[in-house]
Amino acid sequence: MAFNPFSAFRRHQRVLLAGVTIMAMLSFIMCTGMSSRGGDAMSWLLDRIGVWTRPKTTVALLYGREVTAEDLAELRRQRRAAISFLDLALRQAMQFYANALQRQRQNPGSVPPLELQQYQQEYINLLIRQSSLRLNHSDQELLDFQIWLHQADQLGIQLTADDVLKEVQRLASGRFTAQDAKFLLRMMNDNPREFGGTISEERLYAALADELRVRIAQSALEGWEPGGREPVPAAVTPYEFWEYYKDHTTLFDVALLTVPVADFVPKVQQTPSEEELRAFYEAFRNDIATPDSDRPGFKQPRRVQVQWVSTRPDAEVYRQAARVVEAVTQATLAWPYELQLRHDYEDLKRTPGLALHKRISVEAPELTEPNFLLPYFNRWDRPELVASLVGQAVGLAADQGSALGLRASVQAAAVASQQNSAEFQAFVKEEIRRRLAAGLTFWLGTLPSGPDPWASVGAWCLAWVDLSNQRQHLPLEHVRAPLRAELRESWARQLALSNLRGLKKEIEDMLRSADGRRQLPTFLEGAIARRGLRTGAMTEPKDEYTIVRDAGIQPLREAFLGPALPNRQKDRDFAQLLFGQDTRPFQVAHYPRSGPNTPVENDSVWQTAAEPFLFWKTRDEPATAPASFEAVRDQVEASWRKWKARDLARQEAERLAAKARPTKGDIRQIRDLSVQELKRELIPLEDVAKLKPTNPSALVTTQMRDSFEPYQVPESKVANPADDFLTQLFKLKDKELGESVIVTDKPKEHFYVAVLYHRREPSIQAFYGLYREESSRPAEMRGGTLLARFEREQRQKFREQLLQQLRQQAGLEIKAKSSSFDIGTEL
Repeated sequence: MAFNPFSAFRRHQRVLLAGVTIMAMLSFIMCTGMSSRGGDAMSWLLDRIGVWTRPKTTVALLYGREVTAEDLAELRRQRRAAISFLDLALRQAMQFYANALQRQRQNPGSVPPLELQQYQQEYINLLIRQSSLRLNHSDQELLDFQIWLHQADQLGIQLTADDVLKEVQRLASGRFTAQDAKFLLRMMNDNPREFGGTISEERLYAALADELRVRIAQSALEGWEPGGREPVPAAVTPYEFWEYYKDHTTLFDVALLTVPVADFVPKVQQTPSEEELRAFYEAFRNDIATPDSDRPGFKQPRRVQVQWVSTRPDAEVYRQAARVVEAVTQATLAWPYELQLRHDYEDLKRTPGLALHKRISVEAPELTEPNFLLPYFNRWDRPELVASLVGQAVGLAADQGSALGLRASVQAAAVASQQNSAEFQAFVKEEIRRRLAAGLTFWLGTLPSGPDPWASVGAWCLAWVDLSNQRQHLPLEHVRAPLRAELRESWARQLALSNLRGLKKEIEDMLRSADGRRQLPTFLEGAIARRGLRTGAMTEPKDEYTIVRDAGIQPLREAFLGPALPNRQKDRDFAQLLFGQDTRPFQVAHYPRSGPNTPVENDSVWQTAAEPFLFWKTRDEPATAPASFEAVRDQVEASWRKWKARDLARQEAERLAAKARPTKGDIRQIRDLSVQELKRELIPLEDVAKLKPTNPSALVTTQMRDSFEPYQVPESKVANPADDFLTQLFKLKDKELGESVIVTDKPKEHFYVAVLYHRREPSIQAFYGLYREESSRPAEMRGGTLLARFEREQRQKFREQLLQQLRQQAGLEIKAKSSSFDIGTEL
């Protein structure tokens, strides 16, 4: 019989298919980048035996040798391993101190005061060191690291494995051992993806040695250890600080002459050709015009339409419903109702801070107060009678030193109260007993003679202090009414929140089906009316730059702003609230909220708000480019004319600047120039300075703790100043009065001619007071003072100059950019 290959295949198909599968898997693995330098396994093998070598990219020349992309990739992996190890070591040490501080909070006195202060300081030091650990993957950072390694070699800084362990122990404040090092190494190798691959103990210690050698070299040459709190390398002289002080605190006034670009659009005489307009359209067809950019744009931005609902838990409808709930509960569940009141009462006794939240205090006056019983009498008593009786009795006790006077005061007050409550009578008896002890102690302390009068005085003082520190509480009967009111208020709030949650659930149920989604807009009209909720909605979709002005959502915006005044940043945040939600229509969100991802069921901020909101998008239109040039031709031509009008506006600003110079800073002439030439009032910017005192009297009082901040242009005067607005403005500080600069807002819709008309330099007396105050403090206690700011700038300037000098000495020459950021899987 002739050979039939299909018959053989059928007999051995399982074995053959298994073999083919294994070969395919091996081929896939061999073609996958396995090596740390990239490429497949075969390329790696050929590279190792010298048959084939991949070309290497020279990134830079350093000390006369080539630095390749592969060298930088290897250095990235080593540094990542070292920094990850140091970060884990410091975090472990921080956890020790954090646990000790937590124990102290839970059990005051568990940590001795001296140790507590030391623990707090060590925790701060570790936090600063941990924050200094960073790995920048850029080529420049890695090349700088190699320069610092060279400096460490030049300084003879070499570290053995024992030296590395000791240095890590020092950085970890002694809370690190060799066993900890083995544990961290094992943890890093068990999680290679998180820590950049596996690494041997020898390679890890070599990487750590390089990292620590660089830190030591930086400390030696810069005079400042990374993560340390030492001052700048060279002391700041009084003259240097005086020059810095003058430069940053000199106040000057400028007048802004406003030149709107819109005024010059009609003056554009050119008529654009069709080809010119099409080219203009193609250049910006995919751009979105924004208030923060001077580029035109013809792409329609994303637009949304929003609806909201809200309610107030203190509304009468919920109060009435809460009273009904209370009446039903008292009639059917009297014992649980009473148990709830007592539970709330005990909570207030155990946690005095709850009184601020619940506006109920069960704290009684101290026993040392003569009128300690007055709060126990309700408004139907005669307070003048009670006060008279208590005052007479206490006066008798004070004059005669008799405990009977104190007892009489309690008894008289009890009789005057006309209280029949058994609980109140028990309370009175207990207070009589305690007051009797206090009276006897007082009487013993006032004996004129005795075997040891000082002992009597001491006993009296100790008992008095002990009684003064004892807490006493009003009986439940005397706070029952406010507790019931608080409970009713809580029920009213729960009913209001349940009303909103019910609507949210109904919306979510409708969204589960296609029919429900179609019927949802109609359904919402009836559901919102049926639930008696306050509501509002936008009539059309708007983008994130115009949505804040929509009248339909102003109540939500006002709740978002709170007591703060409207400003551009607040408007951006509010727009982000609306645009940052899920893009699906009718996806319900809530406000206020404790976090962007906190569900409404767990959001305590929403649950305790005076007016909780729910809102959702009814429409969400993505950004779209125009269909064609013809569809937006009029918009293109208008933008083109506005673009050309900027040149005319700048020319007008330059002409006004030339006319303002002869005024020599005379504000009257500058004002007349603005009115006559521009037909509008000038905008004054007063007290401009690089740094402004937060307290106007700070310059003379010398109370300079964190008291300076950078000057900000008032939004009411220039709504959206360009990024270089202040930089250009500060150029006027040392100019002659009448000199000017031309500045713009970000969208370049306005040109401003800023004319200098007044300048006030700080006095030497104010500087003396400030310098005396700040220089007398240790460097680590200067905080955000002006001297500390100057020292930080000097330190940064020194580092930059030093590193630039080291780069020049190293002959650093950048050749190309490293394209590989592969961190590898094995070291």
